[in-house]
Amino acid sequence: MFFKNIHIVSTAFILLVFISGGYAQDLKSDIIQMNTYYKITDKIGLETKVNIYNSAGGKVSTQRMELKRNGNNFVYKVDNTEMLVTKDYVIMVNNLEKNIMVRGIDPKEWEIIHNTTYKVNMDSVIEKYDSVKFERTEENLKHYTIYSSKKLIKKTDLWLDGETGRISKMVYLYNQKLYKEIGKVEIFFMVLPNDFLNDKKLFQEARIIVRQGNDYKTAQEYSKYKLNIVNNEN
Repeated sequence: MFFKNIHIVSTAFILLVFISGGYAQDLKSDIIQMNTYYKITDKIGLETKVNIYNSAGGKVSTQRMELKRNGNNFVYKVDNTEMLVTKDYVIMVNNLEKNIMVRGIDPKEWEIIHNTTYKVNMDSVIEKYDSVKFERTEENLKHYTIYSSKKLIKKTDLWLDGETGRISKMVYLYNQKLYKEIGKVEIFFMVLPNDFLNDKKLFQEARIIVRQGNDYKTAQEYSKYKLNIVNNEN
């Protein structure tokens, strides 16, 4: 479920990779501005609220995800699961099942995780849309609608902050001819206050695991959790 929710958010971004048409150029410029904002902002907290609806319009679930970054370290939280990513480790904590998974990470994988979290990769052209329409600017939010009648997601509505370029909201509709399990997904993006930066332990591995020589053990707070060390193989 943890990676499914990250995938829902990142997929929403990736679906906007390539747009053709007049207003598309404006949209592409706005997405580049958004990418630039996130690229130069290495201390940021984001919260996403995801509403999923079935094909009949009934709400199936509402879930929240937090993403916090301090330099090269990230903390993600979805439901009962938390993931800490540092330059050396990926640490997954399942608070429901009370287990912790730890494995090493290399710079290339760190970059992949970073890019699939909240950045739009304008260099990867994977989808081509029928048309894009600029709806209006309201309360400093630019509203675009992207249509794609023959794709999995047939319509995407996107709201971007007119000043910072930050994404504010996305709503996308599934093509019921291709996929009937989900009808609509709403995603709300909110910037968190930077108070979390005062918590120096939040982004440290030592708050979850402690290394003793070649061995690891859980920190005191997680003393009742089962620890699983995954050995990476090339």
